[in-house]
Amino acid sequence: MSVRQSDILRILVQHLNSIVERDYILENVWGCSNYNNSLSLNVQITYLRKILEADNTISINSLSKRGYVLKVSKN
Repeated sequence: MSVRQSDILRILVQHLNSIVERDYILENVWGCSNYNNSLSLNVQITYLRKILEADNTISINSLSKRGYVLKVSKN
């Protein structure tokens, strides 16, 4: 897992089951919210989903043009 992926996951865990705005993640991980960083965020989220896919109780949900929600369900 890369440093950026770890930073993104840390932010999502800190806001578990709550919407985390894209701009908030971009500002805290990349330092600014420009188009290139936004595309990089999409890629890093995809990598995180692949890493976490082995555990079906964890999911990262996208809210179009808003942000992400990390959900942990009880099985």
